[in-house]
Amino acid sequence: MDRFKTLLRHVLLIIITVITLFPFVWMFRTSVASGGSQFTSSLVPENVTWENYKTVWLMTDFPRYMMNSLTVASISTILSIIVASLAGYALSRFVFKGKAFYSQFILFVQMFPAILLVIPLFMLIRSYGLLDSYLSLVIAYVSFSMPFCTWMLKGFFDGIPRELEEAAMVDGCNRLSAFCRVIIPVSAPGIGATAMYSFLLSWNEYLYALVFMQSSKNYTLPVGLGTFIKQTSIDWGLLMSGATLGVIPVLLLFVFLVRYLVTGLTAGAVKG
Repeated sequence: MDRFKTLLRHVLLIIITVITLFPFVWMFRTSVASGGSQFTSSLVPENVTWENYKTVWLMTDFPRYMMNSLTVASISTILSIIVASLAGYALSRFVFKGKAFYSQFILFVQMFPAILLVIPLFMLIRSYGLLDSYLSLVIAYVSFSMPFCTWMLKGFFDGIPRELEEAAMVDGCNRLSAFCRVIIPVSAPGIGATAMYSFLLSWNEYLYALVFMQSSKNYTLPVGLGTFIKQTSIDWGLLMSGATLGVIPVLLLFVFLVRYLVTGLTAGAVKG
């Protein structure tokens, strides 16, 4: 019976994996197909070409779009982790008036869809003269990722014994020094998982990048890929080639942080 359950579990995992990976496989397949073979049902195209990748990288603004996304996503992730770490640590360790209300409030704001804030944020960004700048997107993305990142890191800090930082303070560290030298290294799995979430949010976001960026040179990758869709036609080869290349940075980040991602999500899910 146990062997049957194990076999059933493995079969189910294989099915889920195939379903999850199939869109990426088909995206890559379309990117290397040429001519009419793009629209056939065969998984392996008859005519394979790498010309689409050469065109999208050398003859379009795709490298600029990718660099814009890397810049915005990296800055947003770093700022989110810094602020969320301090906020999560304060909620985990300190007792202050209004703590319960504040904790519930930052979770409550996650209930509102981001599209509700497009017009208010646009007017605010415009009033400060920040339209068509990286800073406008960084402000928006940090504000969106902060509630989740704060709660996730708070759950992880709750599982770290207070004796660790107390021992560091006995040895001469102040509160901030103990936090940086002791708590942050121990919290690496949780921080890695939180950073992955924040980066993905910034990397994939489309609506605010479309509204705030008014010149094509500042487009992020999702908006830049949208320029391959013309009014009367769609160049599927270029679009799928750009989408495939756009997955690579996220894939590399995931490979680097996968051990932190699994450990962090598990450890931050419960209070120790």
